[in-house]
Amino acid sequence: MTKKEQYQKLRSLFFQVVEEHYPNTQIDSDGGGRWQISMENGLEFELGSINYGGEVLSSTMRGEDNYKKSTEIERDLNTIWESVWNNFYEEFNS
Repeated sequence: MTKKEQYQKLRSLFFQVVEEHYPNTQIDSDGGGRWQISMENGLEFELGSINYGGEVLSSTMRGEDNYKKSTEIERDLNTIWESVWNNFYEEFNS
């Protein structure tokens, strides 16, 4: 399996789990190794640094109305990402 195929499968698995937790979520790639995550409630996140383990970051700034909700979802998305990443590489390397 090529790196590109690995990332496609990983993206698919991540999207599947996110969609289960947050229905109507859109995940798009910018082609530069980052994935944009747009939620039905208007919150947006970015998953970047995928080659180095990945990290989900919120685009909401401190002081905005949805900041608290955004940080909670950011934490949850990072937990989902870590779980999918670890399970994928554990399965792939076995």
